Amino acid sequence: MDKPFIIPSPKPGPFVMGQDSQRHPEVPRGTVTKHSWRSTIFPGTVRDYFVYVPVQYSAETPANLMVFQDGGTYVKEDGDVRAPVVFDNLIHQGKLKPTIGVFVNPGFFPPVAEGKDPISNRSFEYDTLSDQYARFLLEEILPEVRVADLVDVDIDIQRALFRPG
Repeated sequence: MDKPFIIPSPKPGPFVMGQDSQRHPEVPRGTVTKHSWRSTIFPGTVRDYFVYVPVQYSAETPANLMVFQDGGTYVKEDGDVRAPVVFDNLIHQGKLKPTIGVFVNPGFFPPVAEGKDPISNRSFEYDTLSDQYARFLLEEILPEVRVADLVDVDIDIQRALFRPG
């Protein structure tokens, strides 16, 4: 009988980020601003969201848009993903058109009493089969991004939504 084919296991060890995930002194840095939002579509919830605007953004040309769920995880400068660092590098290299990043954390209900924890609304927001989350982005967050960050986010051009596994 022939020997079975065995898929080799990858070498164990820590994941090493590539050059696009590292800061480079010659690459201009976009700005990240932090905001809080009380939703009416998800009544009673509060959340933080962050907006990344690349240096190359120009109000004369609507930018692409990328929205990240669980945004706080992806916006961290020293985190596991470092999306703003990657955006800066790829835009500088001409591999990505100027793209606005909107990093939205799931909502939570504030603590009901002293010493109590906030109650997460993440599963309801991300997993419910309805139009609520899409409406939340289109009717609440993106219009606020346009006002607060003075950016022209044209939702009818190149856009993407990143939802973690």
